[in-house]
Amino acid sequence: MADGWRYETLVNRSHDFVALVNRECVYEYANEAFCGAANRAREEVVGREVREVWGENRFQTRMRSVIDQCLAGEIVEYVESTGATEGQRTFHVRCRPFSEDGGEPTHVLFTSHDITHLTEIEHRLTHYEFIDPVTGLFNRRSLDVILDKELFKAQRSPVPVTHALLVIDLEHLDTVQQSFGLDLADLLLENSGVRVKQTVRDSDFVFRIDGSTLTVLLTGVSHGEDAAIVAEKVVEAICVPYSYEGVDVQVGARLGIAVYPQDGASSRELLAHATTALAEARAGGLDFCLYEQAMHQRAVARVALKSELQRAFESRQFLLHYQPFVDADGHPKGAEALIRWNHPARGLLYPGEFIGLAEETRLITAIDKWALYTACRQLAEWADIPDFFISINVSTRDLLDEYLVEVVGYALERAGQVHPSRLKLELTERISMDDPDRSMDTMRQLEEMGVEVWIDDFGTGQSSLSYLKHLPAHVLKIDKVFVDTIDNEDDRVYLESIARAIRSRRKKIVIEGVASAYQVELLRGIETTYLQGYYFCRPIGPSELRALIDRSPTLPEREP
Repeated sequence: MADGWRYETLVNRSHDFVALVNRECVYEYANEAFCGAANRAREEVVGREVREVWGENRFQTRMRSVIDQCLAGEIVEYVESTGATEGQRTFHVRCRPFSEDGGEPTHVLFTSHDITHLTEIEHRLTHYEFIDPVTGLFNRRSLDVILDKELFKAQRSPVPVTHALLVIDLEHLDTVQQSFGLDLADLLLENSGVRVKQTVRDSDFVFRIDGSTLTVLLTGVSHGEDAAIVAEKVVEAICVPYSYEGVDVQVGARLGIAVYPQDGASSRELLAHATTALAEARAGGLDFCLYEQAMHQRAVARVALKSELQRAFESRQFLLHYQPFVDADGHPKGAEALIRWNHPARGLLYPGEFIGLAEETRLITAIDKWALYTACRQLAEWADIPDFFISINVSTRDLLDEYLVEVVGYALERAGQVHPSRLKLELTERISMDDPDRSMDTMRQLEEMGVEVWIDDFGTGQSSLSYLKHLPAHVLKIDKVFVDTIDNEDDRVYLESIARAIRSRRKKIVIEGVASAYQVELLRGIETTYLQGYYFCRPIGPSELRALIDRSPTLPEREP
């Protein structure tokens, strides 16, 4: 009797949870720890059904099947967590069949042990397994896992996906360690990792794979050559000097780049080829090198063009050419302003050769503002042709700029009180749908000012005519692709049906890309406001356009 009391006391005071449940799923015994976990007094547990203590849902989803398994002679073990996230506890639960006489199981003995501390240690060990302790970046093991996963996704993507792997060698850290100690060297290593992370996108990954070597995985890049632009930014960021005890301390960087899928389909190949490219960069004294040489040459040219683009704006190398709009009789009524770059070595460059780069470097906003102010000044110079207008393209960045309306108004005023009706702003169908609500609000404000909004390249995007009904734009420019393919009467009828639908929405029509007299003949009968294309006039400088208008009332100009 005394021994039974002693054993019960030991079990009752144990921190482990102990309970005994009979075949009717009724608790016959529960120690203090178990009752405390259930937040009930012992008399509220012992003699009560399991479903009463823990609720019907928990009983049916887990405990019912566990009890049945044990009564059938099985031992069941599992881990479960309880409580909210911050106060969550983790338990190892062991359930075994029990019989007082050693025969068929009559009860189930539940014992639970708190393993929260062990779980926390396991989580910390997992963290250290994948995170570099010095920089806080992903480590080499993480690179293997993440790169394999991203390549697996790319290989199964229905559309082509391009990734770039950058291997970065940080230079001069050994010198810093020798001169100032390991702590400062580690601090600069950590901060270099931070600078790299700030340079790339949130969708990219940064790793420290060993020593002074970092690696970046650029996911979903548009072109392999774009990795060179990122590489240059990374070098610039890392090389900004630090000031320590009155001395400037600088970390250098060289990069090797491999591109998926051109340079390899596996993580092993990409890493090996990026490392090879890094060796080439070191040998050649280059900031970066791409593994594939043809791509490297294109990338170097692109980086050089980026630097030249920045200088071009400062040196006023941009200019506007103008391509006229004519009415049905060929009379010039206005012109579209088209930007050109008068490159000192490569000659006249067209927008397709540099606008994308300008958007990447964020010079596009400054260039667009220059173009707007220049076009407004040109309108002022042509004040003696009062109804002559100029249209100018608007980028996505400009349209979504909250100050666009204010900037347009100031440009017109500063040019010399140019009437707003003489300025037209063109935006593509896609741009207007990027943020429809905000776009429409900006368009309405421009219309209220008196500046017409035109939709360029209509027919190449996803707009529906019901959408256009509510679009505050007066004019739609039908994309030249419809004119390029017009060969017969059927094509003309199809284009006419598009024009008729646009007119039904009370919009004016411009057909661009008219290149021949034959196309003009096919377009006769389609009611349009303006025509535009090389047949009438190619884009030319402002003085040439003015001279052309003065000597020829209709276009194309007739030979004398």
